[in-house]
Amino acid sequence: MPGWAALKAVGGVALLCGVLSLAGCEAACACAPTPERITPAPGAITQDAAIEAAKRLAPAAASEVTVGWVGVARNPFASDESSASLVWMVNLYGTFAVPSCPPGVDARPWGVPKSLPPCLLSDKLLVAVLDHFTGQLIGWE
Repeated sequence: MPGWAALKAVGGVALLCGVLSLAGCEAACACAPTPERITPAPGAITQDAAIEAAKRLAPAAASEVTVGWVGVARNPFASDESSASLVWMVNLYGTFAVPSCPPGVDARPWGVPKSLPPCLLSDKLLVAVLDHFTGQLIGWE
């Protein structure tokens, strides 16, 4: 699952496990599917450097920009998942001066950029896709 779909899946699994855990069903979460966890490659920029780069590259915001999720993932803009290089993905929240994404934007085929220039996935969410080693902007997911 590329990009936003993977993030939604992670949130769904976490929410499900949290609810089941409160109900005393911890064992049910042991079988829940989880997305691939990827660690940074040797020589990659640090998570803090990725956050700094994403904030610097983001469009102007009328509010403080905060970071939600940061992680290493496969490049969602690669021609196919098997050839995808590693990237940093940084979720930024703020009041950005960019339009909302059009309906159906998450249904695009693998490797097709969602938006150039960026668009908001939700009310205040932008996802920066950065080169894993340099921190250069690859695109907005």
